[in-house]
Amino acid sequence: MAADMSQEEPASALKLDRTMIPKIERGVRRVDALELAELSKVLKVPLGSFLDPLPRVVSRRAEPAR
Repeated sequence: MAADMSQEEPASALKLDRTMIPKIERGVRRVDALELAELSKVLKVPLGSFLDPLPRVVSRRAEPAR
């Protein structure tokens, strides 16, 4: 989270318990699209900043396209 923001603020905005925020930060708890959009508002950062760089998607179902 932002250095000047408590974990209570985003937790309240997302209607989550404060203990969920560290789990989100560590990647233990996934965030759905609606939560991500709300989190971007609370943190005052563009939604795309969470996706830059784009995560690498790996699938075992098929060989990579060439």
